[in-house]
Amino acid sequence: LVSAVTPAASVAAGASDVVIGEKVLESCALKNVFAILPNYHSEIEGMIACTDYRFSFRVRKAPNGKSGLPASCMWMHPTRANFFDVPFGLVAFVEPRTRAAAGTGMVDHIVDVRTKDFRQFSLNFRSDEEAQKTFVSLMDTFAFPGGPSKLFCCKAGKGPEDDSDRGWQLYDPHQEYLRLGCNEKSPWEISALNMSYRLCATYPQVLVFPRDMSEKELTECARFRKKNRLITMSWCSPELNYASLWRCSQGTEGFGPFGKGRCPEDEKMLKSISRSQHLLVLDLRPYTTALACKAFGKGGMESANTQDVSMDVKFGNMHNIHHVRNGWRDMGAAVGAVRLGSASAEWWGSVASSHWYDYVGVVLQNVLLIMDHLSKRQNVVIHCSDGWDRTAQASSLVMICMDAEYRSIRGFCKVIQKEFCSFGHQFKTRAAVGHKATDEASPIFVQWLPLGY
Repeated sequence: LVSAVTPAASVAAGASDVVIGEKVLESCALKNVFAILPNYHSEIEGMIACTDYRFSFRVRKAPNGKSGLPASCMWMHPTRANFFDVPFGLVAFVEPRTRAAAGTGMVDHIVDVRTKDFRQFSLNFRSDEEAQKTFVSLMDTFAFPGGPSKLFCCKAGKGPEDDSDRGWQLYDPHQEYLRLGCNEKSPWEISALNMSYRLCATYPQVLVFPRDMSEKELTECARFRKKNRLITMSWCSPELNYASLWRCSQGTEGFGPFGKGRCPEDEKMLKSISRSQHLLVLDLRPYTTALACKAFGKGGMESANTQDVSMDVKFGNMHNIHHVRNGWRDMGAAVGAVRLGSASAEWWGSVASSHWYDYVGVVLQNVLLIMDHLSKRQNVVIHCSDGWDRTAQASSLVMICMDAEYRSIRGFCKVIQKEFCSFGHQFKTRAAVGHKATDEASPIFVQWLPLGY
């Protein structure tokens, strides 16, 4: 099926630009295909060309040689948005279906397509069931191959001198914590306790803890927090008297027989972090969510009455991955339903009801709250449920705002590797990279990117 191509052949196959290593799937060109767009009543005739990188719906030209696109759809033209040129890695949803063709007694074989960047359209293969099956098979092979390593982006362009580990060498955790002032003068100490991942399997090997916490106490702290994700430092500033930002997962005290009860070692950790000053513990979840987790023994939340600690416990009202995913989906539906030149009251209502900008705004509100406390030389502990989605969003944005190093290109890469990758954000699952999305998929990182910008 796969043959090497020249740039000219690639353009002939429907690709507007040429990617190194891209190959045309010669036998998979599908003719007499009709594109169906939301809010457009007529179908657009064309063909499908495929490479191992993308598929492209090529609109059939009108008899006068002009584009076959309706005037209201010209923004989709390859010289503009290139709407119908879709890399396989961007495919989010593919669903085959049939319908009765109007007035013919025939059956239309259709495939609905939705992409991760809000493109929505359907492809009608009319009575050609085999063409429909071929297209779905292509999607299974190239859009959902079973993992990111099998996608074109991970296979193409690698020469004999390619250094695939180069990106991972940008971030040296030990050097980074030294840059943040974690030396012998600091109240915070760099620890190698997790070098073999025996303390927490989803944490990095190099961690920072209060200097007065023993190994035994840290082990008990890990047992108390969900998935052993105990409190550890993300950032501090010697210029602010070592004011610091800490992250973790929720505790597991629960109510009554369902939970583990209080943990003296964890409370000592909070006291050590406070350094006899006022401490903010920001539970990024809505209060009702935290209370429900505690009531059913699935987790817990801190109490402002913790002994010997001057502490405020606040709730960030950031919703979970399912709300974010639904908001993104509904926002995409609103965008997909817009026709060129129209922005009706219905459009604004659809945007508002998606709650997407509500979810974005509340992240920034929490970032500002954390920064305010750090600027006052106070220490802050943040967490959500597992501490690898909402927590990573908030901690990394605070670090970008508070530390100029992370506003450089190199530093921006470091903060992603540090707060997302090394602390266990599930990129493959959340972004559904190389496989079909599950109920655990959610655009957490996509939501974060414009906030970082």
